[in-house]
Amino acid sequence: QEVNLRVYRECYMRIILIFLLALIKLSAQEIESIETEVDKSVERSKLLLDLKNKGPEARVLHVRLDGDTGQELTGRLGRALERADDEFVDALVLELHNVETDISRSLLVNDKLLNFAGPIFVYAEGKVSGAANLFLLSGDKIILHDQVELAYSEPKMFNDEEPSLEQKRELRSMRIEAFAKNAKMRNHNVSLAKTLADWRIPFERAGIEHLGTEGAFKISAQECRLDEQGEVILTKDIVTSFDEFKKDFLGEAELITFKESSSYLLAKRLMPFLPAIWIAVMIALFMEMNTPGFGVGGSVGSVGLVFCLFLQYQLGTAGTLDISLILIGLVLLAVEVVVLPGFGI
Repeated sequence: QEVNLRVYRECYMRIILIFLLALIKLSAQEIESIETEVDKSVERSKLLLDLKNKGPEARVLHVRLDGDTGQELTGRLGRALERADDEFVDALVLELHNVETDISRSLLVNDKLLNFAGPIFVYAEGKVSGAANLFLLSGDKIILHDQVELAYSEPKMFNDEEPSLEQKRELRSMRIEAFAKNAKMRNHNVSLAKTLADWRIPFERAGIEHLGTEGAFKISAQECRLDEQGEVILTKDIVTSFDEFKKDFLGEAELITFKESSSYLLAKRLMPFLPAIWIAVMIALFMEMNTPGFGVGGSVGSVGLVFCLFLQYQLGTAGTLDISLILIGLVLLAVEVVVLPGFGI
């Protein structure tokens, strides 16, 4: 019995030792994670100081999003980020005016924003609602117009259809995760970010009492600057105009306004006629298939197909994968007609 008791004690002590070692390892990982976040926060703060020190040599890309929603907003922002990378600008300014978008489209653009090498200034005016607040939280420096309102709005599908209850729950969960991630990476208030993502999450701070039962949530610029125990809810930087923001925060830096390319503007003008153009292309190709040789139908259909793909690529409704699949299909058709007639590829 004494031998058995000794064995039990040894096993018990080993289990306790293993548990303590695991706890120490987890604590070390947690400390390392906190140190990493602090280092990143310091590094981002240094970017703002470096921009200021560059003075007139600093190049800042200004992207104005005014009244844009859904695909139009995320598409414009995505194209602006591509230009920012191509031109190696030092910083980015997002000017948000009365914007709202869905979370599904926003996530891809948000990743590009978080990976942008330079500092990001976000100036918000009017009403910023829904997943557009995700872009607000991506800013290293948030500057609010004194009349701005940040608000929750019900989640939408990427195709603007009304989501089911299950889809709404999933979209809200995606929002909460993404909003919290941005807030942590940019050192903003995580609790506020989660409540902006879903009004059901209570938020009580500096005199603001949101219990999560009101059915909605919004916060003004004056409330965002409220202070509790030395920590501001969102930002102290409140201005009365974009010009005041430029003067106070950009100084002598060169501000480059993002403008859409002529090819995109052409595609946007022709967008209402795109279905009719596609129908004409299909008719031309069908006529060519029923006519011996290569004639007018094949020429019109081929040019029309390339033109339609170009328009949709410019509008962001067709990507490299879509175009590649169509080209592969055309190659297989050519093989069917020329190399292996009647085989059925």
